[in-house]
Amino acid sequence: CGGAAGRRVPLAPAPSEVTGNTVYIGPVGGLWTSTHGGTSHTRLGDNFARSAVGAIAVAPRNPDDVYVGTGIALLTISGDAAGAGVYVSHDAGRTFSRPAANVKGYGTNAIAGTPDGVVVGTNHGLWASTDHGASCPLTPLPRHPGPPPTPR
Repeated sequence: CGGAAGRRVPLAPAPSEVTGNTVYIGPVGGLWTSTHGGTSHTRLGDNFARSAVGAIAVAPRNPDDVYVGTGIALLTISGDAAGAGVYVSHDAGRTFSRPAANVKGYGTNAIAGTPDGVVVGTNHGLWASTDHGASCPLTPLPRHPGPPPTPR
């Protein structure tokens, strides 16, 4: 499960697994899981439109809810991969679906599970789900009302 030079490999532990042996791993080649502390791996998410995984999150209150952000957006010449949005599993990664309202073609930089869904950061904005992944629309961010402060 090695990554490209200089690229981090997304990893998310299963919060309900007290031994710490169950993790989700997202190298450039898709989503994998290990239930044996990394000694063996099983591929998940074969229906992803893009195989590069940029970030993974597991819901803090429901460890069966797994969110996978596809694509990599590092702003590098050789390390980026287009994304196909966020994929959602409600059965610990056995099956995934992609919400219609979703991140559109951007690589996923960061993803965090919340009690009600997920927050996804891309180079093109912040996307958030408050319905356990049924939708993941763009979230408007506040804008500074005036010119930026002058550096001193």
